[in-house]
Amino acid sequence: MGTRSVRRGITQAAWNRGFTAWYLWHYFAIPGLLGVLFASWWVFLVSALLIQLLLNTPHLRSFVLGLYALPWGYLAYGMGIGWGATTGAWALALLGFCMAHMALSAGWQYYDDLA
Repeated sequence: MGTRSVRRGITQAAWNRGFTAWYLWHYFAIPGLLGVLFASWWVFLVSALLIQLLLNTPHLRSFVLGLYALPWGYLAYGMGIGWGATTGAWALALLGFCMAHMALSAGWQYYDDLA
């Protein structure tokens, strides 16, 4: 392995580290919300473990991260509609979704590198 590839790996890890808080916020938001709604620690723990199992499966990981990114796409769509541009709203929705998915994937990748 050359120095160039090591340097790229260090740079990628540093970039991924910047998205860890973003990823953790999304990771604990759903179990936290479910735990509060059902007023049960068990619901929180079971949902957190279930999400972790889904994230450890490569095909389901992209699906779960996509579900986490959907509200951001919807928010960007709402901004586009607020500006009065339907076509622009769809473009912003796609951009918002892709950016959120990329950030969540980077945060997950950082924790996967630590494992």
